[in-house]
Amino acid sequence: MKTKIGKKNREVPFDFIVDELGDFVTEIKPMFGAWGLYHEHKILMILRKKQKADVDTGMWLAVTDGCHAEIRKEIPQLRDLMMFGPGPTSWQVLGEDLPDFEETALKICELVKKEDPRLGRIPKTGCLEVGQQVAV
Repeated sequence: MKTKIGKKNREVPFDFIVDELGDFVTEIKPMFGAWGLYHEHKILMILRKKQKADVDTGMWLAVTDGCHAEIRKEIPQLRDLMMFGPGPTSWQVLGEDLPDFEETALKICELVKKEDPRLGRIPKTGCLEVGQQVAV
């Protein structure tokens, strides 16, 4: 099923991922030319597909700090997001250009639905907590 969001009725890429996650995804938000998939307050992944494919086109998986190496042992097709510069980031990419992209994406969806604690992040809101003071 093609998932369309927003006033412009734009299609979310990789609809098989949205279909596989089903009701587990509680919200889909447009984000900088991509789509964020959420479960309650956690961002699970971003789906990004550009007309002119680049190295970061595919599924961006939100990974808990300190779990990069462990999740990459289980899913060796993942790599660091290039857009954010060198080194490990909180985002691991499953590139659309991989021959087993769909099969691996579905494996990741199974981990997500089982609420694997290594996956998903609570976005930073940029707001101060009650009682928190700004350093000047």
